[in-house]
Amino acid sequence: MNIKLPILFLGIFVACFSTSLHAQNSVYTDSFTQGVPPTTAQINAWDNWRASLKPGQYTYMTIKGTFDQTGITCTDKTIVNAFATAVQNYQTYISSSTGGHVWSICNRYLGEIWLDPPSSCSGSNCPGPNGYIIRPGIGTGNSNWGGVNTNTCSGATQRMTFIFGKPSKPNEMGVASLSPLDICNYTQSITAKISNYGTNYVDSFRLYWSVNNVMQTPLYVTSHLKSGIDTSIMLKAGFSLNANTTYNFKIWTHRPNGLTDSIPSNDTLVYTLAFMGNPNPPLTNNILQCGNGRPVLQATPDSPADSILWYTA
Repeated sequence: MNIKLPILFLGIFVACFSTSLHAQNSVYTDSFTQGVPPTTAQINAWDNWRASLKPGQYTYMTIKGTFDQTGITCTDKTIVNAFATAVQNYQTYISSSTGGHVWSICNRYLGEIWLDPPSSCSGSNCPGPNGYIIRPGIGTGNSNWGGVNTNTCSGATQRMTFIFGKPSKPNEMGVASLSPLDICNYTQSITAKISNYGTNYVDSFRLYWSVNNVMQTPLYVTSHLKSGIDTSIMLKAGFSLNANTTYNFKIWTHRPNGLTDSIPSNDTLVYTLAFMGNPNPPLTNNILQCGNGRPVLQATPDSPADSILWYTA
């Protein structure tokens, strides 16, 4: 019996240690030197990190580094986990715009993470001086390993970091996205997706929003949100929009479970809509044409912001 006790204790210790590791974020980070290609060890470290990802568990992703130590974060869980799947499986993926950014991964160089490309895996992949690209798998003969908030070809010496994050704080909520708004319909519903980024169950929270810096009616929401779960909240049905007007929406959560949010920096979503509206018919002049000749057709847009397209029926 005395011999078995230490063995039993060791088994419990290892199990607890494994559980602790499972709860950690998936972090890639490495330092690179200007003009020096990645080493084989660095390429292997990148490839091993890709293979270790566990899509479906993440609530946010962040790209940051020496020259942007705060970084840029995406909190749309659908996009985050789709992105993690593409990174792990060496697939091409490009997100819709979220939080003012587009996230892409190209199936080259063992995966090329590219923030805000001109299109999917197209265009110059040497953006700078404020580009965001991570591509350590480019090979041992190429020093264009990327850069974060720098030139991404022949970038400055720096550390680059990419994080897929899991819930780690107790009371942590935020606005993940706003349902897409149409640029033509004058009356639309405003609906936000709210995410529980924390480890605690959330039974209530406050939801505030403004349009062009004018506060709208806030909501007190009772909920049943488990950790990592989303819910969609309609802020207003039948919100009226005016033609040729830019709308800046700001939406944020407050006081999950009646307590201070653990990480207030990711509570808020800002969304800009350049609303056009359906144009009114143009003003036309009747033309009478007698005999041969080419009639002169005339029309004037109802709004100076509109244009007229002529075509042969």
